[in-house]
Amino acid sequence: MKALVLRPVIICLAVAGFLALGPGRAGLAADGQAAIAPVVTDGPVKAETGGGGTAERPPADTRPADTILQVGDAGVAGIGAATPFEPMAVRRQLPPGFVVTAGTYQTGDEALPTLNVLHQDAPILIVYSDGGQNVSLIQVLSPRIRVAQGRIGDPFSTFFPEAGESACVRGVAQLAGTAICTQPDAPRVNLLFDGSTWEGPETAMPPSAVLRDWPLKYVIWSAAPLSISR
Repeated sequence: MKALVLRPVIICLAVAGFLALGPGRAGLAADGQAAIAPVVTDGPVKAETGGGGTAERPPADTRPADTILQVGDAGVAGIGAATPFEPMAVRRQLPPGFVVTAGTYQTGDEALPTLNVLHQDAPILIVYSDGGQNVSLIQVLSPRIRVAQGRIGDPFSTFFPEAGESACVRGVAQLAGTAICTQPDAPRVNLLFDGSTWEGPETAMPPSAVLRDWPLKYVIWSAAPLSISR
């Protein structure tokens, strides 16, 4: 199996397409896999700077440290579906010490707006809109943000001590090599576990003894909950 090397922002946009495919078993192909429209990019992710140019976004914060924010079904900290997609509106939902800047993500000929949240100069969150006035997606970049009882880098078993507690599908296309899971009490929090080292079939869920060790790679909060049959 090929290693998962996709940039976090591409994963987020792929999940956006994944979530937009329809109600009920949203984003599920007939065989139960996650189905998404391809999102392709070349080169590093760029963000607008104050001078009108672009600057490469620094890597995600991976320092193990104290918890600074919490993700839940309603959103991240106070940022959620009712939050206007504006820097000041997002900033007002955060504790002191955070900076929110406007940026863009270039996909083909289209520049999509983003809001980048930083703490101590490190990227913490990327906030997206679906073209409306409010926040629709939030991507968690830092292990300093707590998700349920764990954080990015923790194994599947941290979030689902019993395999039967999870609702998961296998990712395809940009999400190949992952398992996309939700918890019963947080359907808007999408947990993407990295199974790129597993040598089993990409289209099948691995045995519980294998899945339990897959680390949490990405966390995406979505205003539209992902419905996965259990």
